[in-house]
Amino acid sequence: MNELLFSYRGILVWTGLSMCLLLTGCDQQPGYLADAPMNDGSFPDSWFYSGANRPAGLRNMEGQPPPPLSGTDWINGSVNLSDLRGQVVVVDFWATWCGPCMRAVPENVALQKKYDADGVVFVGVHDSRRGFDKMLAVVEEFGVQYPLCVDDGGQSTDAWNLEFWPTYYVIDQSGTVRAAGLVPSAVESAIQALLDEQA
Repeated sequence: MNELLFSYRGILVWTGLSMCLLLTGCDQQPGYLADAPMNDGSFPDSWFYSGANRPAGLRNMEGQPPPPLSGTDWINGSVNLSDLRGQVVVVDFWATWCGPCMRAVPENVALQKKYDADGVVFVGVHDSRRGFDKMLAVVEEFGVQYPLCVDDGGQSTDAWNLEFWPTYYVIDQSGTVRAAGLVPSAVESAIQALLDEQA
């Protein structure tokens, strides 16, 4: 009888521990619940550069309306973020001299096409210091159809607390910054999460 009771307790403890690991994502394995959007509407740290240690300036933007975009030399039309309420907006701070930025451009193009009918808009903001003279060549090479601009003297870089390139921000349909500093590979997951919320 005591052996049976001990076995039963062991099963309960093991089951409870397993549920704890499953619900909290303690295993930190890719594709597990730890990588799903959190219940409080935020996104998991694994989707961001430096994870939980990402710059406070970026983290503090989340849950706030975005600053204005100060851009010049627009290609594919200019953008006013306040006019895009009701849509998911992805703002990509990039530069032609930035290897990861350039590798992400074809992905941006593909995602813009894939989610265009769902009301997803991409906007590219180029570094104001150098490399912007090659923007048009990038547009032609990769077939970029979303709006691009050059940061106006670094005003947007300052206002958006930029610290590295590329830096992706995702703004939800209500006009709130939901993610600041996403890794390029997490952009689609963030888009899908916001579209699912709307649905």
